Amino acid sequence: MSSSLFVYTVILLATIGCASKHSEHSESRDEVDIVSKPTNQYVISQVATMKPLRHATTQSFVVSGRVSYDQNKISNISARVSGRIEELYVQYQYQPIKKGQKLLTLYSRELETEQENYLYVLRNEPANTTLIESIENRLHLLGVTMEQRATLVSSNKASRSVVVRSPADGHVHQAVSEENNVMANQDTRNYTGIRTGSFVSKNQTLFKVYQTDRVWLLLDVPTEYQSLITVGLRVSITFQGRSNDTVKSVIQFVEPAQRSGRPFITARVSLDNHSGRLKIGTLATAKMYSESGNQLFVPSS
Repeated sequence: MSSSLFVYTVILLATIGCASKHSEHSESRDEVDIVSKPTNQYVISQVATMKPLRHATTQSFVVSGRVSYDQNKISNISARVSGRIEELYVQYQYQPIKKGQKLLTLYSRELETEQENYLYVLRNEPANTTLIESIENRLHLLGVTMEQRATLVSSNKASRSVVVRSPADGHVHQAVSEENNVMANQDTRNYTGIRTGSFVSKNQTLFKVYQTDRVWLLLDVPTEYQSLITVGLRVSITFQGRSNDTVKSVIQFVEPAQRSGRPFITARVSLDNHSGRLKIGTLATAKMYSESGNQLFVPSS
């Protein structure tokens, strides 16, 4: 009996020892496995993760500006011959005119002589086409139209004056010279710089016709928005006194400028004005929309 108990005790102790060694070996194996695992297989915590989203953003800001003349829609009216103004039909600065409207009648001895030469050649050398075409070209350069030349031939009498007409619809602005600048500044609206009886020189600029079927909106943009201003940027425009009338367009031109020593940026928008509703000098505000590139955003939920 005692021997059986002894054997049983030995077997029990041996079993406990083996289990203890197996447990120690298992724990050691677990520690080795943890160290040898790839870093992307570690479980650091149980915090839920989410994937960021990528999309474009739009930034908007508001600037002010004013309506101005389109500098590409200005016509210079010059005297093609020297002479004296017999009649003047423009009475004041900024007078509205229509295309083909009379501006002045100019007497020119040079023009009269050229017409007399033309009639003389037609009467005496009608077969000399080369000389006739040469005189006709000179008459054209002096401002004689084909209709006026036909009238000259039918009447067989040289005209002592030529009518200067407006080449387009718009407003008349006087090209004021340096010698009459002082007088012009005294009464800008009622002074045209030239009068009936005034002598003008060949190629002298008499008037400028500013067309208003298209106008510019010049927007003053602070330099802090310089990186956002580009050609093609979308704008939504509201004019003073017409808050319910919004015009959408894009920026056509950007240039740096200075006023009172302070730098800023001028953004130009070209607008259709065939209706004549936009008056020069009208103030306006424009909301600009600048789109940035794709950016990463974390969803709110």
